[in-house]
Formats: sequence, C-alpha cells, structure tokens
Amino acid sequence: MDPVAGLFDTEFLEHMKKVSGELVRYTPEHFKTIHCTVRPEGSNDRLSFRIFCPQYPDEGTDTVNDGVRNAMRQLVAHWSGGTRPFPGMRITVEIQPDGSARNNFALLPEAGASEAASEPPDRPSSVRRPEPKPWWVEVGLWGINSRELAWVFVGISVLLAVLPVIFAFVVGDKRLFIGGFFILAAVWYLLCIQWMDEHGGWK
Repeated sequence: MDPVAGLFDTEFLEHMKKVSGELVRYTPEHFKTIHCTVRPEGSNDRLSFRIFCPQYPDEGTDTVNDGVRNAMRQLVAHWSGGTRPFPGMRITVEIQPDGSARNNFALLPEAGASEAASEPPDRPSSVRRPEPKPWWVEVGLWGINSRELAWVFVGISVLLAVLPVIFAFVVGDKRLFIGGFFILAAVWYLLCIQWMDEHGGWK
C-alpha cells in the first residue's frame, strides 16, 4: 500500500489515527511535532521505534509503551495482509492549536543507502518526561505557570519579611517581627523553583 492508496482505506486510516493518538499520549505534552520512525526487526511481529521532536532534539527515545507498540502492530498487520513484507514507516503527528492531531506517513525506502540519507540524525535514547509534581510543589506554585512569575513571588516574600523587621526596629514594636516569617514563603518558592528546574516541570 502506498500513501495515496492509504488515503482511501478507511480501516487503515483508523489504525493510523489510533497510532497517532497513542504517540500523543506517550510523548511529553510539550511535543507539538512528533516524528516516529518504525522498522521491522526480523519479522513483522518485532518492530523498532525512534521518536523525537524537532523543537526538543535532545529528548528523543527508542522505547515505547504497550499502547504505541500494539497500535502499530495492528496497523502493520492490516498493511501487510499477512503476505507483504513491511518496509518500515515514518509517521509525523502535528498537534494543532485546538488540541487536535494531524498526521501523515511515508513508507521507508527498501534501499539502505537512500534510507540512511533521508533519515534525521540520531537522537539520544531517553525522553525526559516531566515527573508528577509532589504536593508541596503543587501547593507552592498554585496559580503560578512560569519560572519568571515564581521569582516575582520570591521577591515579594522577601520584601514582606524584611520590611516589618525594619519597622520593628524603627518604631520599637516587637510584634512586627512576626512579619519576618514571610522569609519561609520565599524559601518555599525557591525550593519549588529548584524542583521544577531539576525535573523539567516548566513548559
């Protein structure tokens, strides 16, 4: 089956839609363009994968979950019909502004030289998938969606801690020293920022 014929095969298109959906679910949320190259390994039952995003070239992977693997096996089984060898396929999924996904595909050439020339460069074999935020980060950064805004709150917390202490000395009212506890909020924000930096939490 060539790409043009595939456009008129509704069952093939359903399989392709399922593969695209599994790729979107598997890859990090910030991947807006997903390139997936699939090749047979020994037989059509064994497939190798390579996934990367042009905007994040250091976050490629050659491992997939069962959802992607099983969806691709179903697509290959439909394409080959049990008789034709599967040459491999390059799938591109583009996430649209409205959240929908648009995909296209191309069969890989059988000649090794031409295939190698058309392949994108190798990518590292690990995807830095954002880790779920612990509760204290979720609470600390509630309503804060950028690193810059988090630093603004650090500055505000420091000011709210320092100014009451200064006034406490000026007016001689020890009760104002309690404002110094705002420094704990600044420390909390700093720890949240550090966690987000180390775990790829910013988008």
